[in-house]
Amino acid sequence: MGPNNIGFIDGNAWRDIYGMRRRGQFEKAYEYYREGPEGPISLLNAGPEEHARLRKWVSPYFSDRGMKEQEPVIGGYVDLLLRRLHENCDDGTRALDLRDWFNFCTFDILGELAFSSSFGCLESAEYHPWVKIIAFQQKEIEWIGELNRQGLRFITAIIMKILAKNKLEFMGYTIKKLQTRIQSGKQADIIESLLNNKEGMKLDMERLVQNSTLLIAAGSETTATLLTATSFLLLSNPEAYQKVVEEVRSSFSDPSEITLLSVNKLPYMLACLDEALRVFPVVPSWLPRRVTHGSATIDGNVVPEGALTLCASTQSLVATWQWAMYHNEINFTKPLEYHPERFLGDPRFANDRLDAFQPFSMGHADCVGRNLAYSEMRLILARILFSFDLKLADEGRDWIKGQKVYIVWQKPSLNVYLKPVER
Repeated sequence: MGPNNIGFIDGNAWRDIYGMRRRGQFEKAYEYYREGPEGPISLLNAGPEEHARLRKWVSPYFSDRGMKEQEPVIGGYVDLLLRRLHENCDDGTRALDLRDWFNFCTFDILGELAFSSSFGCLESAEYHPWVKIIAFQQKEIEWIGELNRQGLRFITAIIMKILAKNKLEFMGYTIKKLQTRIQSGKQADIIESLLNNKEGMKLDMERLVQNSTLLIAAGSETTATLLTATSFLLLSNPEAYQKVVEEVRSSFSDPSEITLLSVNKLPYMLACLDEALRVFPVVPSWLPRRVTHGSATIDGNVVPEGALTLCASTQSLVATWQWAMYHNEINFTKPLEYHPERFLGDPRFANDRLDAFQPFSMGHADCVGRNLAYSEMRLILARILFSFDLKLADEGRDWIKGQKVYIVWQKPSLNVYLKPVER
């Protein structure tokens, strides 16, 4: 919050800010999304025309049909995750860091979907150096965005010089990865949709680097965060954990029956994931838009042109954070508690404002990878609940407290005991 920065706490503001408008869309506050006026362009920070073009190219890959076509790839890495967990759990006597294992799996999946080759994280049980740099860049982007917004670009320039070595290393690896992929010829992956788009346009290497990096980072880190948070919340709420375990295990007799289609028949598990997204939204930071085309009415308030509107899901003092919106009693009953039943029509939560729940944003610039995120999280969670009994390690009981946010959560380890289910 600050001069000309206005946060909105009502769910109606979602549509007013991010939805379709007769007088034209609010534009992104590009000084927040870019390193500078000449900074690299991606789907995240492109202007309206280029954004629409890029989104048109990659959207078919993330459609329902696209997910069905990619199910063998996704399922193959989920199989590998389960095998590696079995190999390392010591029959439930050794706690494993689910944060890391979920990250390993989702980054490997996105590497395969984007470049037709994974990062090998699951096999090595280690973070690939490229993945480590992505994690660090979250802080960099947050710092630079805030400095740019405050008009302190000279400090941004200093930071960029300090970070030059990391950036060159990252760019070098990404370019090498892209060159290897291009030399391999036509593949059914995300890069193919950018290289050989229907309009026949050629993207320069910088745009290929920026867009492939964005899609991998956004499609992996956020899903891993949600799975980690869901695990913690379920294990901290034994009644919910028992309900979801019973639902999953009574619905299937063999892991091969758990597919992207069949998991949609698990209403309580789906509600558990949605409630985790509410309690622990994976992208709690702001999504600033600038009011253009004259003044605008947002949630019944007239906002003058030029003001930044920062509704990212907030409904209280920090109106630009999803966390604040989802934890406000104006919108949700018992907002600090974990109750999957609120998404299943439970009368105790009849007054909840579910329209305020928009974890993937909304409008023409909402999350293009929504289907992929849901596919990954549902399949992985169902397979783990079917295969293992889980117990939270003592050091993980306060996992959710004191976490910091740099675009996404800087989440600590989550150690959990996994005991294979005997059948």
